[in-house]
Amino acid sequence: MTRAPLPAKRRLTKAQRQAVAVRQGWRCAGIDGRRECHRDLRALADWFATARGGGSSAPLIAANLRDAGYNLNVPPWTVDHIVPLWAGGTDAPENLRALDQLCNREVTRDGAGWRKRAGKRKLA
Repeated sequence: MTRAPLPAKRRLTKAQRQAVAVRQGWRCAGIDGRRECHRDLRALADWFATARGGGSSAPLIAANLRDAGYNLNVPPWTVDHIVPLWAGGTDAPENLRALDQLCNREVTRDGAGWRKRAGKRKLA
């Protein structure tokens, strides 16, 4: 018995991520029903660029962002699938939303719990 090969990991391009953020008006979508974030993603991107590019306040900005929980080695915002890929979601634009790193981390953590519980149920 042979196993089917695992699907290649899909990554959205920078242009796709930017298109999602522009469609949302460069605002973080927040987390449905519990907390509305609405962080300005363009300002976050500018902070990251300043923190990396120098300037007198760059070390202070970088330290503040690190203290807030941001990882300066990745973009300040990510694209989240509203319906996760594991639950049958697609990469269609209407299934994507832009989140900042902290909101995305929380959504991913919650999704891992849902995925674990869904795996325990028997499908008819």
